[in-house]
Amino acid sequence: MPSFFRLVWAVMIGVLLLSVGLLGIAYVKWGRGPSVEKHSVLYQPVAGTILEYPVEGFTSGLFASDKPTLHSILENLTKAAVDDRVDGVLLVLNHPGAGYAMLEEIRSGIRKVRDAGKPVWAWSDNFAFKDLYVAAACD
Repeated sequence: MPSFFRLVWAVMIGVLLLSVGLLGIAYVKWGRGPSVEKHSVLYQPVAGTILEYPVEGFTSGLFASDKPTLHSILENLTKAAVDDRVDGVLLVLNHPGAGYAMLEEIRSGIRKVRDAGKPVWAWSDNFAFKDLYVAAACD
């Protein structure tokens, strides 16, 4: 009987430690957002395969990559257009793996920022045709 109680206590302590560990991971992942200071410039990479939306699922939040999606790029551009703390946008282009419809949506997001009176700069090590297509909408 005493070994049964030791086993129960060991399981309870194990569950408690696992719960604390998962809460720690969740806090690190979603705990605090970035702080934006006055006169900041939004650094937005546009590179690689661009999905339309992030992958959904229970574990996707824990193991998701920081690759930008079309949704996050457009959301960041919209926020930069209306946020008084952001003075401009720097797009870092590196051969985006997106179709021309996605690139046209990114260009329309760039237009929103420029219509708000903020400059948008494009930078790349090596401009490919799709990079140039997006960069043509920038300053």
